[in-house]
Amino acid sequence: MTVHDKGTSWFLAQLKPNCAGIADKNLKRQGFKTFLPLEEETRQRKGKFVTAMRPLFPGYIFVALDVTRCTGARF
Repeated sequence: MTVHDKGTSWFLAQLKPNCAGIADKNLKRQGFKTFLPLEEETRQRKGKFVTAMRPLFPGYIFVALDVTRCTGARF
């Protein structure tokens, strides 16, 4: 991810609950740049410890848009 792309702005999009992976995959398939920071989380379930990757900001994903190409789009 580059920070200094001319014309590119990063936006925060709100997601449906527990759909971060699906949203990330679909946005990338459509050609958008995304940033979904994940953290490792360990929980105890049924007496066992289970480690899984979870979004750092549940319910949100960062999406980059090239505003120079979106002149006619409405946001």
